[in-house]
Amino acid sequence: MRLSYFTVVTLLLALHVLIPIILIVWTWKKQNRSMMGWMMQIFAFSSYFVFIFLMGTWALVSFYLRYAFPALFVIAGIVSYWRAKGLLLSTVRGKMGWIGNGASLGISAVLIYLIIGGLRSHAYDEKPVNLAFPFKKGVYAVFEGGNGKASSLMNYHYEQATHKEAGVNRSMQYAVDITKLSVWGNDAHGFLPRENEKYAISTKWCTVPVMDGFMMLLINGPTKSQGGIKLLIMQEIILLFNVEIF
Repeated sequence: MRLSYFTVVTLLLALHVLIPIILIVWTWKKQNRSMMGWMMQIFAFSSYFVFIFLMGTWALVSFYLRYAFPALFVIAGIVSYWRAKGLLLSTVRGKMGWIGNGASLGISAVLIYLIIGGLRSHAYDEKPVNLAFPFKKGVYAVFEGGNGKASSLMNYHYEQATHKEAGVNRSMQYAVDITKLSVWGNDAHGFLPRENEKYAISTKWCTVPVMDGFMMLLINGPTKSQGGIKLLIMQEIILLFNVEIF
């Protein structure tokens, strides 16, 4: 299912900007009733920040925010701790209090499960291929990469429905999308522009990461999606999409 432009923008801003700001302000302002309540809140909020730090699409928003929001959350957490450290360990709570605690633990459990999958995506089921990085001059980011079988949130290629229908998802388990970052820490001049030429990598040339025993196939052509480079490693073939070679 392809999401509309408005939906994508809304989700990106909500997950990467709005929710972190709400959690930071909540932590800073919240008057907790017990130390147990404070610990559960910090645990749940920390789980979200670790999740979005690992799996957020920061190249589309800004990598500066990836580090700024956790730093602000730590400061807010320290301030809230000094307010809560004199409280009782726990207090008697009503039905709604227990429901709230249960929901907090449930959300934390889901986030931890996703975090574990994200960490596992850094490991490989087979011997990895060592390639020289194909770009020079600039700052680049991998915004889809890793073991897609372990976590589709880290690398969507393996689980994407269209790839499965075409029967190519197994060969894309370790596919990588690379983009160049602008001075603002995102991958374009502006926020999610629709014109390919506004993306920092749209006119970038690259060097072929030559490796003995592998055949290189270069696939270059116009695309309706944002500018980016896709590197796909099959058994004895390396595919590079949307590039010019020098």
